[in-house]
Amino acid sequence: MGKTFSVLIPVYNREHLIGQTLDSILSQTWDDWECIVVDDGSTDGTVRQLEAYASRDKRIKWFARPEDVPKGPNGCRNFAFSKSEGRYVKFFDSDDLLHPDALLETAAVTADQPDVIVSALNFFDETGVLAGRKHNYRSDNLIADYICDKISWYVLQTWKRSFLNGQSELFDVRLRHLDDWDFNLRMLYSDPKIAYIDRPLASYRVHSDSLSQQVGKLNLGEIKSEFEAREKHVMLLSRNRKAPVALVRKYIRKRWAYILRQGLLERNSEAPYFFKKLLEAQFRSRDFYAMSRSVIGYFSFSLFRKGYKLLQP
Repeated sequence: MGKTFSVLIPVYNREHLIGQTLDSILSQTWDDWECIVVDDGSTDGTVRQLEAYASRDKRIKWFARPEDVPKGPNGCRNFAFSKSEGRYVKFFDSDDLLHPDALLETAAVTADQPDVIVSALNFFDETGVLAGRKHNYRSDNLIADYICDKISWYVLQTWKRSFLNGQSELFDVRLRHLDDWDFNLRMLYSDPKIAYIDRPLASYRVHSDSLSQQVGKLNLGEIKSEFEAREKHVMLLSRNRKAPVALVRKYIRKRWAYILRQGLLERNSEAPYFFKKLLEAQFRSRDFYAMSRSVIGYFSFSLFRKGYKLLQP
């Protein structure tokens, strides 16, 4: 008979952090769990750490990502799921921390057989807990607000195995970023029964190289990856009608307008590319008035450093 929980962790070069994460799992006051870690080809001392923890407690198991599994955290997560047995599955990151009573409190909620259990999170970085950062995870308009980033679940939720078994795809191995956003949205399209726990059960580590930070730095590769995920859901929503496609299109326009403004302010060499993508997004929505404002604003700001307001979404 399987465990109550499977905690699934992809890892790559986290020698300095994976021990903290595994210690937080070992400290759980609920002991009916397994933890499956899949290493993605680490070149530091991560594997030594995994071997030590696996020898210390048999509930911790680790695997090297097989050659036929695509490289990246998504391939590792999918492979870990195939090796797990828990009735409930908790995807987890290799640098986050589980609070001691997290599985105990989550187990109490499983009596109602929810498909997913969502709890609040704390945020922390190398300086400590980020007290001013709030985790918004509830909404009366869940899918629409998730699409527009008004709420977020990250990857740390707890899912019922039978619900996940009914999905055609878990994590999309083609996506490098917004993979958790994509996964959670696709799960929401299947109308899961949701249970909430309104207190933090995990701590989410904020990195200086996160997607939001990279977009702020106008990293073109990260920006393209973000919009690949968003455009995927334009296609999905056009089929399933779970939210208006126009909502996603509008958000995409707002994002390109924001990125273009940042590019112009910083005189970034990719600003012409951002301008092109904004016009394309506005054209697809037949928003010709906004296109004309963008053209005037772009050239006015490029030449005279005026007209910034015309680029407001």
